[in-house]
Formats: sequence, structure tokens, C-alpha cells
Amino acid sequence: EEFERDLPRIFRGVLDLIAGVLLHLPSVEPTCPERMIDFVRWIAAMEKFHGIPGDPYQTAYTEALNCGMRDSLQEIPLAAAVMELVDGVTLRRWSGTPSELLDALCRKTSRRAQSSADWPPNAISLSRRLMPLVQSLQRQGVEITFDRGRERRITITRVGGAGHD
Repeated sequence: EEFERDLPRIFRGVLDLIAGVLLHLPSVEPTCPERMIDFVRWIAAMEKFHGIPGDPYQTAYTEALNCGMRDSLQEIPLAAAVMELVDGVTLRRWSGTPSELLDALCRKTSRRAQSSADWPPNAISLSRRLMPLVQSLQRQGVEITFDRGRERRITITRVGGAGHD
């Protein structure tokens, strides 16, 4: 009953919000550009319409995306092992050959995870399986670089505190 009585005011509030967002939409520049940039522009315009200092809506959206990505990465045995490896080293940095990395990752993960179809069976396939994870891991504060010199090297570094709870 109360909802039915308040429905016209609720509807007007929604329409006022949409009008305010549309008014500010052309002039806003997102401070936290993310996936679905049009949505980010809408929430930036909403912040401006509400007169909210800073970018709390955009920041909350970024945090929600990072949290979801971190949860997804934890479901991938190789990604989870990489994050655990770099979090476990003293300087938050690890460097070595693909074979050394595979050995280090195998020490960090269970036999069950290693027997999954997602786990690289050898050092050659390790690099190929890491490549698609690089960008997602970077969003979590884990940087991976591949160097080709006299011998191939992979360096994994925990940068900042991103994605690290």
C-alpha cells in the first residue's frame, strides 16, 4: 500500500535523475575509465548531478570490476598460482626461466590443480598459457614480462597493492 502511494514520487525522482544525468552527460570526463565506458560516463554525470565531490561511484564500479576479476582469476589454477608465488616472495618479485617458473608454480599448487586441463604440461606451453592472463593479472597488480636474450626469462612483479587484500 505504501509503495503504491509513493510510486508517483519514486517515478518522478527517477525521471529527475535521468534528466539531470542527460544534462551533465556531454560535459563529463570519466576519471576512472573502465569497460562499458558509456555506463562510466553515466555514473560520472550522476556524480556531477548530485554534486558529489570526487568520483565515489566510479571508484566503486572499478573496485567491483577488480573484485570480480580477482575472483575469476582465483578459479584458474595457473593464475592463482602466479598470484600466490609473487605474494610469497620477499621482494614481491620473481624472475627465472620458464622451466624454473613452472617448477616454482608446481610447488605452490596441488597435484589436483596440476592435473587439470588448464595447467601447462611443460615450460613451452607455460608461456602460451600465461599470455592471455597478462592483462587480467596486471589489473590485480601482478606484472609479467617476457624477455628473450641468451635464455628466455619471465619476470613476475607485484606492483602496488592493487588486487591485494
